[in-house]
Amino acid sequence: MINEIHHLNTMNKVQFQLIPNVFFIIALAILVALGTWQVKRFNWKTSLIETINSAIDQPPQPLPPMDTWKQLDLDQLNYRAVKATGRFNYKDEVHLFTHVPAGKATYSGVGYWVIVPFLLEDGGTVLVNRGFVPEKFKQQRTRLKSQVEGRQTITGFIKTDQGANYFTPETDYKNNIWYTRNIKAISDHLELENAAPFLIARSGDVNKDSLPQPREINVNLENRHLGYALTWYGLALTLIGVFVVFSFKSRKE
Repeated sequence: MINEIHHLNTMNKVQFQLIPNVFFIIALAILVALGTWQVKRFNWKTSLIETINSAIDQPPQPLPPMDTWKQLDLDQLNYRAVKATGRFNYKDEVHLFTHVPAGKATYSGVGYWVIVPFLLEDGGTVLVNRGFVPEKFKQQRTRLKSQVEGRQTITGFIKTDQGANYFTPETDYKNNIWYTRNIKAISDHLELENAAPFLIARSGDVNKDSLPQPREINVNLENRHLGYALTWYGLALTLIGVFVVFSFKSRKE
């Protein structure tokens, strides 16, 4: 009988110690993973800022020829300043939902990036982000004066796909509203032939008081990810300290 009681006490003690151990391991793994993820985000943001700053100082270059598009390293191409000659196909305009902070441009608030196919003079089609329009100017008929017809040369910088997440809404095809910059999906939806795997964000050569409002390159990107990483790692160290104290007291008892 005494042996059975001792065995039960031993089992209860083991279970008492096992439960906090499991919670400690799970919590520590989560905190370290969050810290490591923020370090990766820090490195990504640092690289992005360097790429943008480098692109701003470069004069616009001609677009890569169409026969090289499939071999392009899009990561190296992102934010490159370019120029292209062709004509817009305004009837296939699509709208990408966005929000422009107040005080940074003439027009701000909730609205849309206006994306239009540009038929290149040398062959192929590239999507062009002509700029921002407030929500009340979403309809094309409210800004027809800005639609220059015929051959023209535009400048801007290359943008690649924008990733979606679990909270990104589905595309509203009925109202022509997109919530992520998926270049291939937009090109397929518009049934574009020989579509470029990148987009040109137009800038610099358009009246900034007109609509669509050309996009500015944002060189004031904040990079707080290292601070976030240190916070998560600090919490992990705190958790280790608490667990050590807890374990010491448990063994002493």
